[in-house]
Amino acid sequence: MHNDAAFINVSPAIHGLPPEVLSNIFELAYVSLCGDEKLPFSTTITSVCHRWRDTSVSLAYLWSPLRIRHFCQPEVLEIWLGRSQNYPLDLSIVVCSDICDKFGESSVGGPDWTKLYKVLALHIPRCDSLKISAEESGRALVNIIEFVGSIHLPILWKLVVIGPKHQARDYADNPILQLNLGALDSILEDVRLQGIATFICRPPLQNITTLHIALGPSSAIEFRQIIVSCPLLSTLAVFQNIPLKWRWSGNAINVPKLGSLQFYGGLCDVAEILPLLDCPELEELTVAPVYSRDLVRLYDALRTKSKFQKIKSLAIVPSTNDTYGTITMAAALFSGVERLTLPYVYDKAEFTYTFNFETRRGSWPLLKDITFNGIDKGSEDMLCSTARYRADVGKPFKRVFLDTFSMETLQSTKVDELRALQEAGTSVVESSRWDAWWPDGTSHRDGYAWD
Repeated sequence: MHNDAAFINVSPAIHGLPPEVLSNIFELAYVSLCGDEKLPFSTTITSVCHRWRDTSVSLAYLWSPLRIRHFCQPEVLEIWLGRSQNYPLDLSIVVCSDICDKFGESSVGGPDWTKLYKVLALHIPRCDSLKISAEESGRALVNIIEFVGSIHLPILWKLVVIGPKHQARDYADNPILQLNLGALDSILEDVRLQGIATFICRPPLQNITTLHIALGPSSAIEFRQIIVSCPLLSTLAVFQNIPLKWRWSGNAINVPKLGSLQFYGGLCDVAEILPLLDCPELEELTVAPVYSRDLVRLYDALRTKSKFQKIKSLAIVPSTNDTYGTITMAAALFSGVERLTLPYVYDKAEFTYTFNFETRRGSWPLLKDITFNGIDKGSEDMLCSTARYRADVGKPFKRVFLDTFSMETLQSTKVDELRALQEAGTSVVESSRWDAWWPDGTSHRDGYAWD
């Protein structure tokens, strides 16, 4: 039996760890948990005990992510920035709807933004990543942008600006309210713009390699102006039902270095956009969701043209059961695809037909890796029979990626089938590759890609 009093007074073993080991543990935890804004990792561990507090306060990288919201006080901000020392900052400024539009003056219930600006002005030059969000007020967004644009930002490489989804045209033709991103003294490479931000933050974007835009340009001309100003662009993502009026009669939009092109959120004009783009190096294409009419129109527009021949990775989300019947058109257009993502399976017959080499348009002859979600007890036979068929005709899948639910389904009902596939050289891997793009697992995506 333990002596209860003596046992209670024994220090936990973790208290005996050297500060260097404790620092390494904090670093590993920080990498996996630092994205939680509701419970910041750095402030949480300082509350455990004085030893953890002393160790964590001395680690500058723990304090480099800084989220400023309407309740942030200048005094707290100074303490946080002091702990970050000279470490590059990952700064996020979020203006909520209850903040007065006129910055620089104290607003009722909010911070004194004049003091915040003075504190920030001393440290913002060491930002390497900056996010500005003002989804309720265009004027608030403009004021923050003007403040940022007046400061030397030598190491800024990523900029995220989220503006209201309305009022866009109010800013489109007013140069006074616009920020020339090319004038920022930075090494800016990654830019993500939503709503009126696409009009406030204007080209040129000479060094940009990654560009995400949502709810912005409303015509092909405006879209072209943005894209051609990015000569080094390698990744382009277009989100959330941009109301594009695609009646472009000019030359093709040349994007010579574009390697990854992504469309998300119910954009119904993919068939209009893709033929306009000249992307000789394009290797990755994502369309989520895709509509059957888009695939039909796209096939009619491109079947006689040798475009997009280098595409190796295709992620495509059929919007309905009917769309599965037209996926073979995508197989004909992008015959060089080696990695295919089809998250949802609506129709077993159409799914099987998609991978059958007897179909008129051919079915992914070079395909090696395929990703699925949501394979249930009604569709596991379809997956296994398709994998067997591909192996029998000498075109086996090299790897099949399944989400956790699908993997558990197959492991409970198709153990022998899984073993046979692996013996035939097909690896079945549990991996949420699609969830990495759509973390909330729903069909409506709003802002997930901006961070």
